[in-house]
Amino acid sequence: TPLVPLITGPDHGFHVPVSGVIEKFGDVSGSLYTVNPIAINSKYCNEFTENNRTLAIISTSEFGKVHFTQNPLSLHAALEVG
Repeated sequence: TPLVPLITGPDHGFHVPVSGVIEKFGDVSGSLYTVNPIAINSKYCNEFTENNRTLAIISTSEFGKVHFTQNPLSLHAALEVG
């Protein structure tokens, strides 16, 4: 299964590469720490602050089931989808 990172730049949206129906949505357990040099070198940010990840399973007609993981970018501690 290929893993395709989608780097979106400084915006705050997610760009999903497929069209379909979300079958399942939930949090991914485990630690995820930032590697962004701005966050790591900032006196205002603790580089060991955990970010959260969520996983959506999307049912598509073209590719079948696609697992899409949303990862917050630098200096974002969490994300909310709704």
